[in-house]
Amino acid sequence: MSDNTSIPWAQASLNFATGCNKCSPGCANCYALDRTIPRLQAMGQEKYRNGTKFTVHEEVMYEPLKWKKPRRIFVNSVSDTFHEEMPDEILIKFLRDVVQKCQQHTFIILTKRADRMHRFFWKTLRPHIDEIDNLSNMWLGVTAENQEMADKRLSILKGVPAKIRFVSVEPMLGPVDLAKYASWLDWIIIGGESGPKQRVIPVKYVQDLVHQGKQMGIPVFLKQVHDGERLVKEPYIWIPGETEHKQYLEFPKG
Repeated sequence: MSDNTSIPWAQASLNFATGCNKCSPGCANCYALDRTIPRLQAMGQEKYRNGTKFTVHEEVMYEPLKWKKPRRIFVNSVSDTFHEEMPDEILIKFLRDVVQKCQQHTFIILTKRADRMHRFFWKTLRPHIDEIDNLSNMWLGVTAENQEMADKRLSILKGVPAKIRFVSVEPMLGPVDLAKYASWLDWIIIGGESGPKQRVIPVKYVQDLVHQGKQMGIPVFLKQVHDGERLVKEPYIWIPGETEHKQYLEFPKG
């Protein structure tokens, strides 16, 4: 857990799960598995004693109950909340005893496991609907590093109940067209891959997706983009129809 984060679209992180396994092209150079977790394990931090093995830390889950100031909280930034080894009972406790009781906070959950997320909300959670009936402060999103993953995961996300549904095109590995999702998608995050093995993409892919977002009326948060081999954070870029370079650090209303 951290009451701060380096992730620019969040204000805190809540890691009640650590570790994961690679399941998608975007995972190839995962910052958490390849760099962050091994570094913290080498530093001797008890929470990371199991390294990249999926591990639940239930005691950490309740930390937001102590935070009075509203925060945008990124949930499980070094894991996946809907990982196949995440116990259903932990997810139910989290929604019932933390998310629902902390209406001052916004909980942002991003997954590559859209199928598990959909099953959880439409099957596992149904018997608990009387005790978990206010999740308006929860945003749900999927990673879509390329068009294949966008079409696979966004079609599932559409059927998941959430006040805000979003897509993270990070690491962006190719051109992505989101036009068919314009009627319900609430937010687009875009970012080029970071790290020593980063896969560089043409800036045109980023420009085109930002332009799509503006045409569709969907807020865009452009986290980082490649300028040649250099990765520029929160850049100013030009898109068609604009007369000058601009930053795009937008959030959905919610």
